Amino acid sequence: MSTFIDKKTGLELTDDVSCSDSDVISLMIIIDDSDADKLAYSFPLDEKREMKFGIVKINTHIPPKLHKTLFFLFTVDCSGSMSDLCKDKRTKNAHIIHTLTNMLRFFSEKENIFIYVQVDAFDDKISSIIKPVLVSPANVADLIDLLKKIYPRNSTNIELALMNASAQIDAADSFVVLTSAEEGTGAALPDKYHIFMTDGDITSGNSCEKHLKTLLNPHATNIFIGFGIDHNIRVLSELGGGNDPSSSVNNYYFIDVLENSGLVYGEIIHNILQVSLKHVDLFLVNGLIYNWKTNAWTNTMNIGNLIFGTEKVFHIVSFQEPIVITSSGFVEDVCSGNPFYYTQYKCEPVGESESITKYKYRQRTQQLLFLARHFDDYKNVDGENGVNDVKKKLRDFFNELKEVGLGLMDEGDKPFIKLLMDDVYVTLKMFGTSYNSLYSNARQTSQGTQRCYNVGNGLELRGASLNAIPRDCGKRFMTRQITQHINDCFGVDSVGAGAWTRVPQTSPTQTQQYDALGQGGDQDSDQDSVPELDVEYEISQNVDTPYSTPALLGIMREISAPVGRRRFFNNDDDDDAGLNYQSKHI
Repeated sequence: MSTFIDKKTGLELTDDVSCSDSDVISLMIIIDDSDADKLAYSFPLDEKREMKFGIVKINTHIPPKLHKTLFFLFTVDCSGSMSDLCKDKRTKNAHIIHTLTNMLRFFSEKENIFIYVQVDAFDDKISSIIKPVLVSPANVADLIDLLKKIYPRNSTNIELALMNASAQIDAADSFVVLTSAEEGTGAALPDKYHIFMTDGDITSGNSCEKHLKTLLNPHATNIFIGFGIDHNIRVLSELGGGNDPSSSVNNYYFIDVLENSGLVYGEIIHNILQVSLKHVDLFLVNGLIYNWKTNAWTNTMNIGNLIFGTEKVFHIVSFQEPIVITSSGFVEDVCSGNPFYYTQYKCEPVGESESITKYKYRQRTQQLLFLARHFDDYKNVDGENGVNDVKKKLRDFFNELKEVGLGLMDEGDKPFIKLLMDDVYVTLKMFGTSYNSLYSNARQTSQGTQRCYNVGNGLELRGASLNAIPRDCGKRFMTRQITQHINDCFGVDSVGAGAWTRVPQTSPTQTQQYDALGQGGDQDSDQDSVPELDVEYEISQNVDTPYSTPALLGIMREISAPVGRRRFFNNDDDDDAGLNYQSKHI
């Protein structure tokens, strides 16, 4: 059972704050009776206890807050590269304006929710496109017209954009209070969200990710979106908390096919509007939980927010019965004090009443994705994990999924295995190329957080060589003095310092080089010796995953629909939106 505690008074709340006939969280544990293979599941080899693999399924029955006040700050890149054409012959700038247009229309239709919006564009200057305003049906057309002021111009200064964003977030509370009093709306202080989009690398201002991270405003959720394959993953991933195993506040998304930008923004907006429980932590006694960010088993993990109507599944191991799980976090709308909730479960293993074989395959997939993503940190350790070794592991596991995994599944679970195959296939094809970090990061994060949108579904990979995209293909080499990098990171002459300088690909080899993905240029010389996959694989073309829900897909459709064709998800002809997880031969 759940006990509600008022955060301000410390007193237990009455029962009428909870949902009728339901608890805050429903939690089901399934444990496999057989002992787990320590090597297969990346347990510490010196772990003496016998481990049993299992899963924990988490749902919340608390509906999302009915009356919300939200403030969205959209920081949009308007540097010169936003004039580049996409496959559909529209510019990147046109795609982002289209997505913002749909979002404004969507916001204007929300009842009982006060949504304030501000749009700032940046290159090496800040342009105020839409000043802070409450979106409504009466003003949405005028706001959409203001978006036409966004046009590509100069270089990219992320440092300047983050400093501006922090100042605007600090000013949001006072603006909402003032306008609420003037208009009599009764809007409360807002939850603040900063959604930052860029398509390229830093060309002016400080580029040190450690310095840039200090500029993030802690009073807002900061969401970073890399638009296209030329953005700096090292910087955006760090800003989005990608290297912090305890972070669940900030996020990073990669959009590889720019025509799909509305789908990503739609998923982000859905998770904001439908959040029920925030900053949830799990604590285990007599068991451990798998942290996909660190590839480690631990007795506690922050799992982020829980979204109403969405089930989350995490991998655990039990070494003694009964396993006890304690969860803590924040209920969004139990009372004005934003109470803390505490739930304790004593869970006896229930055996394999539901097959967890697919989650064993998912566990191994996540471990391989971690290895590929962090290849530069782990390669050549004890003679293992070189380029060829990792490729072989990916290839062999892909073949096992195809030849064994699919055959073990009933029809309902085959899409789940198909998703794992896509993860491994895309990672294998990108591994050893300039795009390894981008794609392995995105596939690992999507699988770990159980997101709907995925990258790589539009890649034309059939029959391609494992090294079809060599490391210097599309690479923009950058060089800088090592002393300048140190100055940037420790604040010496930091204002305006540290910009990467572009140099030709024929630059002297003695200069330290990085590509746009933040990786060095060295690779094993014999990376071509791994045999190719001997199958024609049909990678999934559609953008959703088995983690989708009808409510989520509905909002994704709303935000991504062409102008004049916005419609809700409750139509019968859902297939034409490309939002069903199916396969298409490429």
